Amino acid sequence: MMTIRQKDALDFIKAYIAEHGVSPTYDEIKVGLGLHSKCGINRLVMGLVERGFISHIPGLARSINLLDPDAYDLPNDVAGMLRAYCRQSGEAPAAVISQAVRRFITVKEQVRTVEFLFAEGAVRSRSVPRSRSAPGREDDPRAQCYAAARGGMGQYRTFMQP
Repeated sequence: MMTIRQKDALDFIKAYIAEHGVSPTYDEIKVGLGLHSKCGINRLVMGLVERGFISHIPGLARSINLLDPDAYDLPNDVAGMLRAYCRQSGEAPAAVISQAVRRFITVKEQVRTVEFLFAEGAVRSRSVPRSRSAPGREDDPRAQCYAAARGGMGQYRTFMQP
């Protein structure tokens, strides 16, 4: 969630970039928001960086970049779902996208490991506990391996043949 001042600062930065094609300096933000010190601007900018609305390189003038779901070239339906979720939760789009990518890659690596173990014959279908198998597919060893993989990486030791 962002404060009212941070929202004002973000709106000013967006408008300035749209009008001038470059990001504003701290002095320009200070004048635009009617503040008296650059210290207050620095706190606002760092708050926006922490929440994932902008990126900024400290010490470099005009280095503020907007982080927007439109910048990721997402399909319209995904971008709409992302905007709706961010409005509801108050999370920044960049934070939601990075969390989703991190989870996706973790699951993808787990599935790849299970596929490798299955292909190498290191997994026996009977060693998979019934409670971890997919409902209605107890006889399919590949489904059982996938279901067991969802239990976490520590489950793989139980599948190795003695």
